[in-house]
Amino acid sequence: MKMIILLIIITMSFLSATLPVYFISGCADSTMKLWRISDGVCLKTYKGHDENVRALKIIDDGYKMLTGSWDYTLKMWRVYDGVVLRTYTGHTDQIYGVEVFRNEEYALSCAFDNTIKHWRLSDGTCIRTFTGHTDGVRSIKLSPDEQYVLSGSEDKTLKYWQISNGTCIRTFTGHTDWVGTVDISYDGIYALSGSLDKTMKYWRISDGTCLRTFTGHTNWVRTVTFFPNAQEALSTSSDRTIKHWRISDGTCIRTWTGHTDNICPVVISPDTAYALSASWDKTIKLWRISDGTCLRTFTGHTQRI
Repeated sequence: MKMIILLIIITMSFLSATLPVYFISGCADSTMKLWRISDGVCLKTYKGHDENVRALKIIDDGYKMLTGSWDYTLKMWRVYDGVVLRTYTGHTDQIYGVEVFRNEEYALSCAFDNTIKHWRLSDGTCIRTFTGHTDGVRSIKLSPDEQYVLSGSEDKTLKYWQISNGTCIRTFTGHTDWVGTVDISYDGIYALSGSLDKTMKYWRISDGTCLRTFTGHTNWVRTVTFFPNAQEALSTSSDRTIKHWRISDGTCIRTWTGHTDNICPVVISPDTAYALSASWDKTIKLWRISDGTCLRTFTGHTQRI
């Protein structure tokens, strides 16, 4: 039987048209956990990494997952029994992000070794290493046409890369501190970024113009994500809040509170009715987007998520 799984970690996405039945979370305790959404029960714990699991993607209709860790490795897992099918080595520092192509034959990863790597998943070959950032790469996002990848770095810049040859096409400047999170709109025209400078920025990718800066968070903006219509966005912060934004005028529609420590990942369901967030307070929360109500809190991890 196929599982419909939502992944929740530094990079997250729903894999069904409505609220899925399950999701997987990764944690600083070096484990991942499989949860049932309906009652908050943890069904399985996966062990194999030696350090914080900071990136995760579900593939093969929920049968497999690819993870990235501070132990410098990526691992391919079989979800139903937790067997590690392959370990990918090559990064020389902590891994922070993973993206998988739609054909599930290739993947990208980013790390604190200042690089992005392009992998062939079937045999673990690193096809190409992208160099150009001068500090750790904290976030990557694959473009909708899968020809480009956007990265955010502690060197305070975003870079837009052509995947076929590893060329950096454009560098985005404007943040005054680390860029820890990036996202691309579903039409591939716009980008969002979040920074330790406490702002979220909205960019036109074609020329690197910053169209708007969003202020309101009082600490590091940890995660930014577009709604499917690209007219709204969510952001999370070390100020322990989630903010719901209207892109057109920069209005903060609503601020969600409930977590008691840094909030890192947040994911929006395809029907835009729900969101999940994870925090250093060791919990995951399920939210109703329309009014910011917390519907469920998931507990069980022993360290920050």
